[in-house]
Amino acid sequence: MFSVESDFMPFDKEYQDECLLCRMINKKEPCDIVMESKKYLAIYYTVSRNIGHTLVFPKKHCKRYEEIQDKTSFYNFIDSVHNEIVCIYEPDSTSIKINNGSESGQLMSHICCHIIPHYKV
Repeated sequence: MFSVESDFMPFDKEYQDECLLCRMINKKEPCDIVMESKKYLAIYYTVSRNIGHTLVFPKKHCKRYEEIQDKTSFYNFIDSVHNEIVCIYEPDSTSIKINNGSESGQLMSHICCHIIPHYKV
Protein backbone atom coordinates (compact mmCIF):
# COMPACT_ATOMS: atom_id res chain seq x y z
CA MET A 1 0.00 0.00 0.00
CA PHE A 2 0.99 3.63 -0.14
CA SER A 3 0.74 6.52 2.26
CA VAL A 4 -0.64 9.90 1.32
CA GLU A 5 -1.40 11.17 4.80
CA SER A 6 0.02 14.60 4.03
CA ASP A 7 -2.67 15.06 1.35
CA PHE A 8 -5.53 14.46 3.77
CA MET A 9 -6.90 16.10 6.86
CA PRO A 10 -6.39 14.07 10.06
CA PHE A 11 -9.30 11.81 10.97
CA ASP A 12 -10.33 13.78 14.05
CA LYS A 13 -10.89 17.15 12.28
CA GLU A 14 -14.45 18.32 12.86
CA TYR A 15 -14.88 21.26 10.53
CA GLN A 16 -16.20 20.91 7.01
CA ASP A 17 -13.97 23.81 5.86
CA GLU A 18 -10.99 21.64 6.68
CA CYS A 19 -12.36 18.46 5.08
CA LEU A 20 -10.76 17.79 1.69
CA LEU A 21 -13.86 16.05 0.31
CA CYS A 22 -16.16 18.87 1.46
CA ARG A 23 -13.83 21.34 -0.23
CA MET A 24 -14.13 19.31 -3.43
CA ILE A 25 -17.93 19.23 -3.12
CA ASN A 26 -17.92 23.02 -2.67
CA LYS A 27 -15.57 23.48 -5.68
CA LYS A 28 -12.79 24.86 -3.46
CA GLU A 29 -10.43 22.02 -4.49
CA PRO A 30 -10.07 20.52 -7.96
CA CYS A 31 -11.23 16.97 -8.61
CA ASP A 32 -12.00 14.72 -11.55
CA ILE A 33 -15.70 13.83 -11.25
CA VAL A 34 -16.83 10.39 -12.37
CA MET A 35 -20.51 10.78 -11.44
CA GLU A 36 -22.61 13.16 -9.38
CA SER A 37 -26.12 13.17 -7.94
CA LYS A 38 -27.99 15.47 -5.61
CA LYS A 39 -26.72 13.55 -2.55
CA TYR A 40 -23.45 11.91 -3.65
CA LEU A 41 -20.23 12.51 -5.53
CA ALA A 42 -17.81 10.06 -7.15
CA ILE A 43 -14.30 11.19 -8.07
CA TYR A 44 -11.15 9.55 -9.36
CA TYR A 45 -8.61 8.88 -6.62
CA THR A 46 -5.64 10.21 -8.53
CA VAL A 47 -2.95 9.12 -6.08
CA SER A 48 -3.85 5.44 -6.44
CA ARG A 49 -1.71 2.95 -8.29
CA ASN A 50 -4.87 1.37 -9.72
CA ILE A 51 -6.20 3.07 -12.85
CA GLY A 52 -9.88 3.92 -12.34
CA HIS A 53 -9.77 3.86 -8.52
CA THR A 54 -12.78 5.90 -7.49
CA LEU A 55 -13.99 7.44 -4.23
CA VAL A 56 -17.75 7.66 -3.65
CA PHE A 57 -19.04 9.77 -0.78
CA PRO A 58 -22.08 11.65 0.53
CA LYS A 59 -22.19 15.40 -0.09
CA LYS A 60 -23.41 15.82 3.48
CA HIS A 61 -20.39 15.63 5.76
CA CYS A 62 -20.38 12.27 7.56
CA LYS A 63 -17.35 11.12 9.51
CA ARG A 64 -18.48 7.53 9.85
CA TYR A 65 -20.66 5.00 8.07
CA GLU A 66 -23.25 5.12 10.86
CA GLU A 67 -23.96 8.77 10.02
CA ILE A 68 -25.13 8.06 6.45
CA GLN A 69 -28.89 8.58 6.61
CA ASP A 70 -30.11 6.78 3.47
CA LYS A 71 -27.84 3.79 2.99
CA THR A 72 -30.05 2.30 0.27
CA SER A 73 -29.64 5.30 -2.01
CA PHE A 74 -25.91 5.40 -1.17
CA TYR A 75 -25.50 1.76 -2.25
CA ASN A 76 -27.58 2.36 -5.38
CA PHE A 77 -25.25 5.22 -6.30
CA ILE A 78 -22.18 3.08 -5.56
CA ASP A 79 -23.62 0.39 -7.85
CA SER A 80 -24.11 2.92 -10.68
CA VAL A 81 -20.56 4.19 -10.29
CA HIS A 82 -19.21 0.63 -10.17
CA ASN A 83 -21.02 -0.22 -13.40
CA GLU A 84 -19.57 2.89 -15.06
CA ILE A 85 -16.02 2.07 -13.94
CA VAL A 86 -16.34 -1.53 -15.14
CA CYS A 87 -17.69 -0.34 -18.50
CA ILE A 88 -14.91 2.23 -19.00
CA TYR A 89 -11.86 0.31 -17.70
CA GLU A 90 -12.87 -3.36 -18.17
CA PRO A 91 -10.95 -4.58 -15.10
CA ASP A 92 -10.43 -8.26 -14.39
CA SER A 93 -11.96 -7.76 -10.93
CA THR A 94 -12.91 -5.00 -8.50
CA SER A 95 -12.88 -4.29 -4.78
CA ILE A 96 -15.62 -2.23 -3.16
CA LYS A 97 -14.48 -1.12 0.26
CA ILE A 98 -15.46 1.23 3.08
CA ASN A 99 -12.94 1.97 5.84
CA ASN A 100 -14.98 3.04 8.87
CA GLY A 101 -12.75 4.69 11.47
CA SER A 102 -9.04 5.38 11.64
CA GLU A 103 -8.21 1.90 12.97
CA SER A 104 -9.67 0.41 9.77
CA GLY A 105 -7.52 2.60 7.55
CA GLN A 106 -9.84 5.60 7.08
CA LEU A 107 -7.51 8.50 6.31
CA MET A 108 -10.04 11.29 5.77
CA SER A 109 -12.55 12.77 8.15
CA HIS A 110 -15.33 12.13 5.59
CA ILE A 111 -16.61 8.60 5.01
CA CYS A 112 -16.13 7.28 1.50
CA CYS A 113 -16.37 4.08 -0.47
CA HIS A 114 -13.44 2.94 -2.60
CA ILE A 115 -14.15 1.23 -5.91
CA ILE A 116 -10.83 -0.27 -6.95
CA PRO A 117 -10.34 -1.93 -10.34
CA HIS A 118 -7.78 -4.75 -10.47
CA TYR A 119 -5.96 -6.02 -13.55
CA LYS A 120 -4.03 -9.19 -14.35
CA VAL A 121 -0.33 -8.50 -14.56
